[in-house]
Amino acid sequence: MAAKFEFYLSEEDFDRLYEIKRERGKSDMSGNEFAKELLEKEIHRLHPGIVGDE
Repeated sequence: MAAKFEFYLSEEDFDRLYEIKRERGKSDMSGNEFAKELLEKEIHRLHPGIVGDE
């Protein structure tokens, strides 16, 4: 299953996102692709365990 998220970033956070993208050499990715990758990695870092149907 997948979920769609749609939200807005402040101009300052947008600039931060693109600076992180530049620092990591991800020029081949769109901003949305990079934001998705960054969010997924942070979610896994914060909660590395698999969540099951409980």
